[in-house]
Amino acid sequence: MRHRTLHEDPPDLMKRVAESCGAIGLGSVDRILRNLRFDLSERKVLLVFDEAQHLSIECLETLRELLDQPPHCGLLFAGTHELEAIFTRQALELEQWRSRFHAGQALPGISEEEAADIVHSELGLGLSQWKIQKLIAKSRITTYATEASTAMFRPGGYSG
Repeated sequence: MRHRTLHEDPPDLMKRVAESCGAIGLGSVDRILRNLRFDLSERKVLLVFDEAQHLSIECLETLRELLDQPPHCGLLFAGTHELEAIFTRQALELEQWRSRFHAGQALPGISEEEAADIVHSELGLGLSQWKIQKLIAKSRITTYATEASTAMFRPGGYSG
């Protein structure tokens, strides 16, 4: 899913998931889930949700249905460390996720050299080193915030 705010309700989220998968996103959440199950039934599917720390508990529970029932889509949630905190803080509300959790990983942010390479590739080589360093310094929030977390869920739960 491309970046849009994910503070939405399950019907809006499922319409966007269906649209992203090329399925019909009209009707109720149940109808959209049936459409997705039918359209994805002959495929192995991994759905990736970036900025997943913005998903509500209701949205997470709705997405779990794609994991629990055929075609048993894999789900990968990526986001800030707040994502991990949500699964810890909301453990009782998300208890059904515990048996499905496969792996979680904190990822380091990019290095200053990698950031400079990105600036060069996106904005051109005509920028001075001073301007590049200034852009990088302005974009840095904190070391903690530049790191990301991912969580992978798959049918059958953890097997490692």
